[in-house]
Amino acid sequence: METSFWEQKWKDGEIGFHREDFHPYLIEFESTIKEFVRKINSRKDSIPSALIPLCGKSKDLIWTSKYFKKIDGIEISTLAIEQFFQENFKKDKMKFYKGKKGNFKKYSVTPSKESSDFSKFQGEINLYEGDYFKINELVVEKEIPESYHFIFDRASLVALPREMRKNYFDITQKLLAKSPLGLYLLSSFEYDQTRVDGPPFSVEEKEIRSHYSEKFGLKVELKKEEKTEIKGPKFTEAGIVDFIQKAYLITAQ
Repeated sequence: METSFWEQKWKDGEIGFHREDFHPYLIEFESTIKEFVRKINSRKDSIPSALIPLCGKSKDLIWTSKYFKKIDGIEISTLAIEQFFQENFKKDKMKFYKGKKGNFKKYSVTPSKESSDFSKFQGEINLYEGDYFKINELVVEKEIPESYHFIFDRASLVALPREMRKNYFDITQKLLAKSPLGLYLLSSFEYDQTRVDGPPFSVEEKEIRSHYSEKFGLKVELKKEEKTEIKGPKFTEAGIVDFIQKAYLITAQ
């Protein structure tokens, strides 16, 4: 799957995967995240940081800035990034930066009471336009941290076919801070992949555990499992009306 696939989806307005509200798992696990950030702040030597891969124009970037001082999102679509700023911020009332960082373009904004409808959220938000699989370029240039305290995978893993997920697992686990300063919230879907192809793709629990737990030694905890309605003609035609959605909390041991 080429990056052009997702760029075209944004151009065609085929973004049924986008949520207009905050992801419910952020709300559900807010107390866990809040306590985690309190521990980071107690160390005095760390600035709470968060990463959202393949972020689109998600408002989760803004929610995350409620607790984290530095929030980085990686997104391939220029259109998605432009819409994120247009829909959430008043351009004449915000600190905004746009520049080139290697093969990435960087966009930065710090929400404030004057610039956003989300006055509680004060962390700096940086969006990097580029290929997530080349994110190490930003690490080498010291543009982003070598690791993050919090990673939120809202729909990244399920956006990728199996052959690309192996590389995604490897890249993402390297970006998670070591215990006790790393927390990774992962949302995934499961359904009968033999009946219809993704995206979103079905990613079974055993695949997640085989990489993050068995291969990389991370602690993987299944925190929630529920049925969720799925919409889309290809799923309807295949007779699939719902997915099993799972929430995982992943930490270094």
